[in-house]
Amino acid sequence: MEEIARKVGWTFVTGAASPADATGDSGVAMSRPERARDIMSAFSETTMPDDFRPDLVETISQDRTPEQCVVQGDFEATMFRLAVHDDDVYDSLRKAMPSGARAAIFFDKIQRRSHTQLAEFDRYCRTGAVRLDGTAPEVPVVAKQLNQNVEQIKKNIISRAPHGLEDAAEALVDLLREICRRNFDAFQRSRWNRPTVHDETEHDRNLYSQLIGQPTDPESFFGLDALESLPPSILHQRQEQLMVILGKIQANGAPLSYKLKLQSLALGEQLGGPSTGGATTASGQKRPAPRTPGGNKKRPR
Repeated sequence: MEEIARKVGWTFVTGAASPADATGDSGVAMSRPERARDIMSAFSETTMPDDFRPDLVETISQDRTPEQCVVQGDFEATMFRLAVHDDDVYDSLRKAMPSGARAAIFFDKIQRRSHTQLAEFDRYCRTGAVRLDGTAPEVPVVAKQLNQNVEQIKKNIISRAPHGLEDAAEALVDLLREICRRNFDAFQRSRWNRPTVHDETEHDRNLYSQLIGQPTDPESFFGLDALESLPPSILHQRQEQLMVILGKIQANGAPLSYKLKLQSLALGEQLGGPSTGGATTASGQKRPAPRTPGGNKKRPR
């Protein structure tokens, strides 16, 4: 069976009772070490898979027996090595922490990470308190981090599909809602004497403006490309919330292209409609391309 799987390019998983790990319709699959890091990090409240024990990754290229996997005084490192090199341990861990549970945990963690970053940002703007590592969460710093969070969500929507899609939608909608609440000069209520930055404008001090209102990259669609990768059925569950966010963005101001794209995701009649050349979602479906307001006439067949 292993030889047949190799010839046709399939993944061969030992053990008849081993639970399957979905790769998503994109065909993107985690390697054995990546999946081991994903499993092990899922037992932590805050550690993300890419951040899990980078010191161990360099030591897993060589084959090891179970006895050679033991790291004296480091149970976590021992279990990670066993997950990589011992099929029985690997299969047991996958049963204990299946792909669906790991997906839900991942998207919950990244949502909480965004909340933490925004809370640190608000506190810094108000009091001048820097982070524990001594860095100052200025507007450009936080904007970059939130963009990275969105990219991580989009990447994992694809690699973890069909698992965790509702959790991914929750994380994205929640983040858009939080950014819409910050359309003002971040330092207008400051209780400390922040040093004046040369040539800094009101736009530079406004997190909403940086991400949505007047992004530096005109092709930027903060959060929307990730939302677009979700199946229409998932977006339909968030339709009311998306419409509320659309209303706030229309009031706050944003590029027309951004508003049209959000409108195409929020409008109920477009969800699950016929394909007109839009983006491919995590379910393999084609999302309809945005229509201009008022263009409700149906195409003649």
